[in-house]
Amino acid sequence: MFKKILIASSFIVLIVMGSLEAEAVNSTKANAKSPIANNVQSSIHAMTESKAYELLYNNSKESNDRLMSTTQWACGFVAGFILLVLGTQIFFNYRIGKQEIDNIKNELEKRLTADKSNLLENINKANKENERIVQQLSEKAKSDLKEIIDSRFTEKIKLLETEKEIYKKDIELIESRISTKISNLAIDLEGVQGHVWNLRGVKSNAITRFIDKALLQIKEKIDVKYTLKEIHETLENLSEIHESDFHSLEDLMKNIPEKYDALRKSIDFLFKKMPIYKFVDDPKNPENSLKTYVKK
Repeated sequence: MFKKILIASSFIVLIVMGSLEAEAVNSTKANAKSPIANNVQSSIHAMTESKAYELLYNNSKESNDRLMSTTQWACGFVAGFILLVLGTQIFFNYRIGKQEIDNIKNELEKRLTADKSNLLENINKANKENERIVQQLSEKAKSDLKEIIDSRFTEKIKLLETEKEIYKKDIELIESRISTKISNLAIDLEGVQGHVWNLRGVKSNAITRFIDKALLQIKEKIDVKYTLKEIHETLENLSEIHESDFHSLEDLMKNIPEKYDALRKSIDFLFKKMPIYKFVDDPKNPENSLKTYVKK
């Protein structure tokens, strides 16, 4: 814009200077045709050289004064025109600048609004994506934790099952040992009772205890040799046998090891030749029992 104003001002100055030159030329021509010039021309021969130079100086000074006056007027006009143009330009620039500022402000507000909307949208998308990722990580962590817990739980169960089997075997072994101890105690107790009844002279009770002892020994896979000898000795001192002892001896004979076959045959011969008796209630006196014999 300043360049346009400078060009216009230069153009105006050229016009004014052209006008001044034209005026100077016209003034020169006019002076040449004026009466003074005619007088000078008519009397130029009569004037001295100094007078002629003085007259030319005065004419030039007058022309220069008029030229200076015109130049000053032209410069004032140009300055005023320039000020007018600058003022107008400043006014319009202010108006246009304000409008442009408003437009820029509105455009910035629109862009800021759009950017804000886009930013919020991007933030929402990022939040949703983060939530999705967090959810996936949480589910994966839960799944991994569940797998770890299940794995450790399974290992713990297996370990407990193994310990349970070990404890079970230990318990079974302890139970077996206890059972063996109890059986041994029972066997010893039967033997002791048999000897006690022998000492008391009650051979019928003694044979019952020895038979029970032998059956327990065979069940527990304990050597029955000495018990069979005790049974044999006791039978030799008996003349009859109770029905229950008879049937117990029959069961015992079936389970005696073959290596004691000779002893078995001897016992079998002894008890099977004896009379078999049992006790029944006395019909006349229920509190008493009657001894009766059983037919073979």
